[in-house]
Amino acid sequence: MMGTLPSQGDRSADGAGAVGAGPAALVRPARLADVRAVVRLYMGQPDDSRKLYHPFPFEPGKLRLIFSYMTLERPLAGLVARLAPGWAAVLLVAVAPQDGTVLGYGTVRFEPDSRSDLRAKFGYLVGGSQRGRGIGTLIMAEMMRTGISLGARHLGGTVLEENIACQRVLAKYGFSVGGAAGPDLFAPGRSNLKVDLPVSGTAGPGPTRRGGPPGDPTAESAAVG
Repeated sequence: MMGTLPSQGDRSADGAGAVGAGPAALVRPARLADVRAVVRLYMGQPDDSRKLYHPFPFEPGKLRLIFSYMTLERPLAGLVARLAPGWAAVLLVAVAPQDGTVLGYGTVRFEPDSRSDLRAKFGYLVGGSQRGRGIGTLIMAEMMRTGISLGARHLGGTVLEENIACQRVLAKYGFSVGGAAGPDLFAPGRSNLKVDLPVSGTAGPGPTRRGGPPGDPTAESAAVG
């Protein structure tokens, strides 16, 4: 069984500072005003991060269209996920509570799986200077909530075998690795692993105390957070 996290309002991650310090980030659905900052974050990845996280083209114009679509589609995402899963997508952002600066983001996309259930696929990225503050874990929890709320019965996909940082995050949530998923088409010479978590029987998205095999929800997830 999985633990639970707060279920109302924006989610926050506590900063690693003195007692009484405010939250490091709030996670919420993206707004159109956030898109440029998300594009800058994605384009600003160093080469080692790009090797692990490359679900979208590294072209600013195309990225603005993709992230704008995800933002505008949010009110209809549940309906689209049922009727045309491949077109359903949600963009979330982690922002600084003081001034709204975008510190990281997450994407939730959908696909039908072999059991005719809806599967949610995740990807996230945290800015280099913000890593190690628990923001990636917070984004992951909110992506899980979003996928479940929009009807996903399975969470998962594939992950690069060398994507160790995200594997640590996913281990907290009880994801299982099901074996080799084949080579990554966008990262020659690297292999993917299958990752899965059935929604049935879970208590909700939150860290689990039992240790699970390392795994990242999809090859879209960055090794940061």
